[in-house]
This record gives sequence, structure tokens and C-alpha cells, in this order.
Amino acid sequence: MNNIVLVVFSVLLGSLGQITLKMGADKVGKLDLSPGLLLPELVRVFRTPEMIVGVLLFGVSFVTWIKVLTGSQLSLAYPMLSLGYINVVLLSSLLFNEPITLAKICGIALIITGVLILHR
Repeated sequence: MNNIVLVVFSVLLGSLGQITLKMGADKVGKLDLSPGLLLPELVRVFRTPEMIVGVLLFGVSFVTWIKVLTGSQLSLAYPMLSLGYINVVLLSSLLFNEPITLAKICGIALIITGVLILHR
């Protein structure tokens, strides 16, 4: 499979993992990570289906990314991970009603410009 396809797939899975974890975090609520409650809190977190799916998405993204690294220059592949920010901004707007501000639009434009410059 073409490395660019693998990069896009890995970035998409990572973005979906972030979105899914956010859904799970909203469901779980505040965490008390004090020493005596750490283990029960982690059990509570991982009983949430969204958290499990989010971690699985990250796992598949990780394996895909390792495949990318075996056939790409790190200095070209790594900046493409920043494209995940664009996915997260757009999906967060759609799913969580987060605003897309002028600052975010400018940031997205800079990311796209940077990735294009690196790949010329």
C-alpha cells in the first residue's frame, strides 16, 4: 500500500481516537487520581465503551504509523501528523459544537502550507 495512503489512514484513526476519547471523557466526568483511587478510577474509565474504542483506534493508528516509518523519511512523514489537528477541529465543531475561530482557520492554513512546502 502507498505510504501516503497509510499516513492518511493513521492520521484519520488518530483523529477518530481523540474524538472517541473525548466522548468517553464527557461520559466519565471528573477523575480523582489520588493514590488510593487511581486503580478504581482507571477501571471506571475502561468500563466506558468509548474509551475502549478510542484506545483501539490509537492502537491501530500506532501499528499503521510503524508501517509508515519503515518506508518513509521521518522528516517528511512526521509533519503530516499535524493534519490530524484539522480533522479534530472539523469533527469537534460538528460533534461538540466547538467554534471554528479565525485563529483556528489561520492555524489550519499554516499547517496545510507547511506540509505542502515540506513535500515539494
